[in-house]
Amino acid sequence: MIYNGKSLKEWANELKISENALYMRIRRGWKIEDTLSQSKVKNGTHNIKYNIIGKTFKDRFGNEFIVESFSEKRNGISYYNVRFLESGYTTVACSSHIRGVGKTHVTDHLYPTFSGVGMLGYAKTSDNHKLFVIWAGMIDRCYNENNHAYKNYGKCGVRVCERWKRFDYFLSDAKKLKGYDEQKLKNGELCIDKDIIDHSKMMYSPETCCFVSRSENSTEANIRRWNKVRCND
Repeated sequence: MIYNGKSLKEWANELKISENALYMRIRRGWKIEDTLSQSKVKNGTHNIKYNIIGKTFKDRFGNEFIVESFSEKRNGISYYNVRFLESGYTTVACSSHIRGVGKTHVTDHLYPTFSGVGMLGYAKTSDNHKLFVIWAGMIDRCYNENNHAYKNYGKCGVRVCERWKRFDYFLSDAKKLKGYDEQKLKNGELCIDKDIIDHSKMMYSPETCCFVSRSENSTEANIRRWNKVRCND
């Protein structure tokens, strides 16, 4: 490879770095200008902190984000503050995730990745697994035509309010709903119900929903079937 009249070997000699190190930078997707602007640093590692700050990348959905600054170093791994340009979502990520190396990528959690409408926001699913399953199921049966329950929900016009299309907002509101019990939730004993409070039965929202036991939810469903409160296939 020749750049500005010099071969890779000549650039390596000038930067006092191995030719193979430069070659690996190119293999990893470094721009040629950045490849030739970084010399070898302590402990034989390559300083890519300054290589990505101020640069823009895209997540797997095509959303563009910028690496704004260095955050910290944990267990020998450098982390950076990133911001998505369109949504404004901010997060901290390591360089390999920023560059999309491996299976883990930086993702805009203000982008609707769940059934085309739902987004995580700033909540962690791992810390709130039970409520996440309830939320994801609610979104899916209302907006995913491939969901087996869609015919009784989304197809009939049942919707989720705009606020609850963000999981972090739903998480905040759910703990204030009538019938919420943390221990029962952990035990899998609770369901979210939109029909007992609001007889229109068409909207999931803080004003229309409560938590009920599985047996109460089943009874309510049987009443709806008996009264044929469902739309035609």
